[in-house]
Amino acid sequence: MANVTSVHNNTKWNIIPTSEVSLCVDPKHPNSLTHWVLSHEPSSTKLYPCSYAAPEKLRKDLNIAYFLIDHEDLMTVYELEKEFSYNTYQYWGDSFSSILQFTHMIDMVGMVAEESRRKKMYLRTIPAVPMGDNKLGESRVFVEEISAMIPILREHQGNSFEKPEAEQQKISNRFNPANNSGLIQTITLSQLKNLLEEYDIDKSLLTLVDDPTYLIGWKSLEKTGAPFKMLSHSGAAIISKEQGTLHLFQSLICGVYWDGVPTKEKVQIANIIHACATLGQGIYLWYEAIVSSVIQIRKAFRHIYADRKATFDVMYHKVAPTEIVPYSEYEEITKHFHLPLYTFSNFQVPNLEIWSLRPLLIIGWIHSFVKDDARMKMFILSFAKTSISGLLLAIPENRRTLIADITVSGYDNNFINYNLFQMDAVTIMNNLFDSKDGEVKGKTVDSTQKKHQFKKTTKKNHQLTADIDHAQG
Repeated sequence: MANVTSVHNNTKWNIIPTSEVSLCVDPKHPNSLTHWVLSHEPSSTKLYPCSYAAPEKLRKDLNIAYFLIDHEDLMTVYELEKEFSYNTYQYWGDSFSSILQFTHMIDMVGMVAEESRRKKMYLRTIPAVPMGDNKLGESRVFVEEISAMIPILREHQGNSFEKPEAEQQKISNRFNPANNSGLIQTITLSQLKNLLEEYDIDKSLLTLVDDPTYLIGWKSLEKTGAPFKMLSHSGAAIISKEQGTLHLFQSLICGVYWDGVPTKEKVQIANIIHACATLGQGIYLWYEAIVSSVIQIRKAFRHIYADRKATFDVMYHKVAPTEIVPYSEYEEITKHFHLPLYTFSNFQVPNLEIWSLRPLLIIGWIHSFVKDDARMKMFILSFAKTSISGLLLAIPENRRTLIADITVSGYDNNFINYNLFQMDAVTIMNNLFDSKDGEVKGKTVDSTQKKHQFKKTTKKNHQLTADIDHAQG
């Protein structure tokens, strides 16, 4: 935006730190993304999903977006509902369909009551994954949300746009030049700062808070190892490219015996996952599109998934992350599915915790899926980096760098070499393609060919029949 005199460049936004909040999820709806209250005691702030303000009996009928409201917003709507008994669909109309419509309603009440109060803007953020190494990544925000807020913020500070909708669309187009409706864009806080200063926004009018749907999803992933979804500003379910890749991979690759499957068929399956894994940084997709892809692939290759896919819970989605699994059980899985057995070069591991077993299984299934065919080599890195990135939140913070290191460290200089493997798993896979006899000096993968067996084990975990779709909640 050109020719704007900067007045508010030195202002700073407010932050509600996650370390200072408590998130109370409704026990009647433990898996819901819209039944929670977030409290910040230092500022006496309570935040809710905007759906809490909608009349309860109309919530299924109204078009309700997803954004954050505070207790004053909630009380304002309650008073309207109580005083005027406006409980009809016709009255509320699109009042909850966007933050712009909702803010106009709240601000109008303030004007009628001759109060100076206007709705406070709470911008939800997506925190970077902490790696336990004291390096802070940069949080991100949704473009669709900040583009909707900037016209409101300009109005609140007294210099409204002549055409607010046009400015909102201009911002959206800038960060999604291809106008791809299937992708939801995010930007970093550095980009957010530059954008707000470009439009001369008083940043003190904005409060940043980690999105409660992200926090809920994080806890779910931590417990189950199954990918999680969030909500877009429109209220639709969305999923990050990392979580989407993890979902596709666990649904389509894990638990399948791949030896003997024609390369042509594997490439068609791999292309779907690869397309998701190689999207740009900070991209989100419609969750429905990911689920639809899984359904279509399973239908198209019914002969693979009907005859070769396990019926037990190969990724331990219903087992606590700290539960101990004997190393022998890991060995048994590798034998059944003809996966490589990853061993540690410096010491013996008698037992594995579930959180440490899951990434070994994912890497093992990548290896099993691509091995013996150089045409599949191109998929190794995208599958490994993106799916392991999606799983990192399910791993204790002080072990995330370790897990990343022993899986994909050779392809990321940010990871420290712990040398638990003599080389990381992705390097091993690539070297196997490049080696004439399939043997890599010092490798730590047992590549002995074993006859396929599809027996159900007697281990407690393998008595479960839950698929990933059920584990997500």
